[in-house]
Amino acid sequence: MNGRKSSFDDVLDPFELEPGTFYLVLMTGRIYPNPKLSAPNRQKAEDSILRLGLDRPLVREMRTRHYEELVEGNRLPKYSPFVWAEIERQRV
Repeated sequence: MNGRKSSFDDVLDPFELEPGTFYLVLMTGRIYPNPKLSAPNRQKAEDSILRLGLDRPLVREMRTRHYEELVEGNRLPKYSPFVWAEIERQRV
């Protein structure tokens, strides 16, 4: 996704993201901004989701597949740290 960021200044830099900036609905793969973010940071997170296509159907499918792999006993933390962090946050 960093390659898709290009030089847009209306998106968050993936290397500077604070943990908890985005939340994930594990069963659907939907990503959304943490509702507790300040209004400007929440807007920037929403802009990032739209600009980078972070909530496209293909990306949602990838996240749900990663979640299913974890349930099946695979090593998700290595391959999808965001999905793993959301599982831990939600204590599924």
